[in-house]
Amino acid sequence: MNNDSLIRNSNATPSTTAIGDALRDHVIDLLEAEGHKVSREVRVNSKKIDVLLEIDDEFKPRKIAVECKNLGKNLSQGELTAIYADHLNLLERKEISELFVIVRLDFSPEAKGYADQTRNLQIFTIREFEESLLGYRKYCREVRDLFSEAGLEEYYIQSSVEGGEKLHDKIMEWLNGPEKAPAAILGGYGMGKTSYCRYLTRVLADGYLAGTSTRVPILVRLSDIATHTDVDGLIAKTLADRYQTKNYSFAKFKKLNRQGKFVVIFDGFDEMKHALSWADFKYNFSQLHTLLEGNAKVLVAGRPNAFMSDDEHAWILRGERKVGGQKHQSSGGMEVPRVRD
Repeated sequence: MNNDSLIRNSNATPSTTAIGDALRDHVIDLLEAEGHKVSREVRVNSKKIDVLLEIDDEFKPRKIAVECKNLGKNLSQGELTAIYADHLNLLERKEISELFVIVRLDFSPEAKGYADQTRNLQIFTIREFEESLLGYRKYCREVRDLFSEAGLEEYYIQSSVEGGEKLHDKIMEWLNGPEKAPAAILGGYGMGKTSYCRYLTRVLADGYLAGTSTRVPILVRLSDIATHTDVDGLIAKTLADRYQTKNYSFAKFKKLNRQGKFVVIFDGFDEMKHALSWADFKYNFSQLHTLLEGNAKVLVAGRPNAFMSDDEHAWILRGERKVGGQKHQSSGGMEVPRVRD
């Protein structure tokens, strides 16, 4: 979900309630992905709270009221003071322990000063809140530099696909569109598939850091995989082992992936194929398909010569296999841009 989608959920002009609900629902999704107990629109005493976060701390369980303000301007000190005053009785009676206020844009300098001096009040922009939970800004700052390795950014030339369209335009059209199927980039040796995967990672990481996109690029080097491996191992090797991503868990990753938080880029399926038996390669590829849930976007890249026959090619990229001379669809097919010579 990007910042625009937090204020636009139909072609019609959204109501104030719908605008607020979009940000609130996004915050709830993030908290639930972290495994927290979250309730919406509950009454604490006589006060209705939009979001109640309960943290089961062994020594001091906490109940936190979360107020989401999806405004088209910075929240002022007067507005923040009014929100705090509205929750003050609950804080004084210790029916809630803290108040979080989360906004889409930012707070005025005066509001920030007020928050600094006020007990049991924490304020966040949605980007700050995401970062406090997920830590993907640090990951994006690191992974974007893959494009700079060996001076790649100095000589990189945009690739085209069959038909003359720019590869990047084709991929961005797929990425921003409603298509649920994964995409595969096919090209021979030296055609720039790995360079493009790094370029796409740079573009998406920069967008996430700038706040213009909320999809995080997860670049997985399949050449590193030489054994029969579950998909959680593939992702963990990248996020937890290589980049030490904050509080990584595969359960959290899968939930966020369903919500459309990532673009998962698997580079080098041909190199993985050469290191494995056909049975293990099929298993690994079937594992990649388990990520295709909800709003997930998955891209794979490799050489077409990874396949020893048309049947192998059809099984992996089209999800087709022959049984008794008849074609059967065993998994989702892929959109397949071919890099042009």
